[in-house]
Amino acid sequence: MRCNVFKILEKDGVNNENIDGGAFNNLSAGNQDGVLGGVLSECRMTSIGNAISIGTGVIIIHGIRVKIISVENIYISSIPLTSIRYQVIARITIIDSKPDFILFVQEPKNLTQEEFYENNNGVYEIEIGRFTHNPDGSIGDLTRTVDTLYGAAASGSIEVGDVTVREIDAGNPPEVDINKRKENGKELLDFDFGIPKTTATDVEAIHYTEQKLTEAQQNQARENIGAQEYGNYATQTALSSEISDRQSADSSLQSAINAKYTKPSTGIPESDLSASVLASLDKADTAFQLPSDVVIGKSSPTITSGTTYINCSHSSTISASGSYYFINCSGTITVSGTSPKIYITDSPNLTVNGITSSNWRNIYRDGEASYIARNSNINIDLGDTLTIGTGIQDNREDKYEVLISIPDNGSHYITGMGGTTYICPNYDNTKTEFIQFTIDSSYNLKCNPQFGESYFIVSWVRFSRRLNA
Repeated sequence: MRCNVFKILEKDGVNNENIDGGAFNNLSAGNQDGVLGGVLSECRMTSIGNAISIGTGVIIIHGIRVKIISVENIYISSIPLTSIRYQVIARITIIDSKPDFILFVQEPKNLTQEEFYENNNGVYEIEIGRFTHNPDGSIGDLTRTVDTLYGAAASGSIEVGDVTVREIDAGNPPEVDINKRKENGKELLDFDFGIPKTTATDVEAIHYTEQKLTEAQQNQARENIGAQEYGNYATQTALSSEISDRQSADSSLQSAINAKYTKPSTGIPESDLSASVLASLDKADTAFQLPSDVVIGKSSPTITSGTTYINCSHSSTISASGSYYFINCSGTITVSGTSPKIYITDSPNLTVNGITSSNWRNIYRDGEASYIARNSNINIDLGDTLTIGTGIQDNREDKYEVLISIPDNGSHYITGMGGTTYICPNYDNTKTEFIQFTIDSSYNLKCNPQFGESYFIVSWVRFSRRLNA
């Protein structure tokens, strides 16, 4: 009996889904996540200013291969009050067998690693690296923590490579990263240790305790470093050499820890600082300080009078008297009453609500205040007068704009700053039709048709004035 509930993936004409290849890749990689060694720049990580750059390479995330074909930059825009440690995370999301990939940063926490091959859905994260975001906005202590994956090596060819010890800010947990690489035909294990800085209350900040592994843990360790393949144990000689190398690395690490600088309880004396550090401190004393009435890059900051907001996102109501300045901002502000004066520059994504005939002259966008007094059609017969709001205050400063249309004569756009007579020839050029715009003693805009055989239609009226008109 022929079975129709399977497909041979290596058969010609068979459509392999993303999840099929990922499962096989995961098997081939020994269920390991990492960067393929020797491919492009192996996702080399660098930092410039407030940006993290991840170079080209191929990442395997639970079997899913992701090729970074050009340098990817991650920008850290905020400036912290104290140093903050971050992880660089690569995430694969599988929805109905289809993968999606993103890179992002987060403060250290447990990774999400769901087994998405069971039902073709799930999320799987790996850590690419770690760094510290300093109070001056710079990036420090950048370390690539993801493993480098190579093909299987011959038993006994693994040696200890570089051992690096770094200080990280006090309060962070200790960090250790072991990375495998190839050099001159050998596989090397590089050790990178992040040791938290000691504080004045520390008595013994670092303790060394010898630990023994169970036989099962020893077997797992041998398998992880390639010393045991397909159930066959490495020779006793190779294992003894590996243990000797690790003991040597432990001794080197302990020597580096013993030689580290210990800060005195009263603080670092000036005599311990280098000339370049002292010169930088002298410059800091005279460095530019951001004025207290300027806010940059905040989300929903408190709105206060006399303050300039630059590159901020808002959701606020402004009612108190005073002047408020917004440059390259977004979001929504609502103006209440006639007391606030609002000045907006280069902010097309900032919406202003609450503009009325009473307060529109206090709200300037790119140097112009404006108010739509009418936005719907109204007919005016000959001899009638249309009064449009109390929008005009001073003929010398306020401008009005009117869109009118005349049957059989099309639409006409009128603008002026006082009494104006507008002339429209009719459709057969045998008669002339007039409509006059005047400002009365109460500063109302009045429209008066004068002559003609047809009515006028007023569709749109706008008042405006320029800043310092």
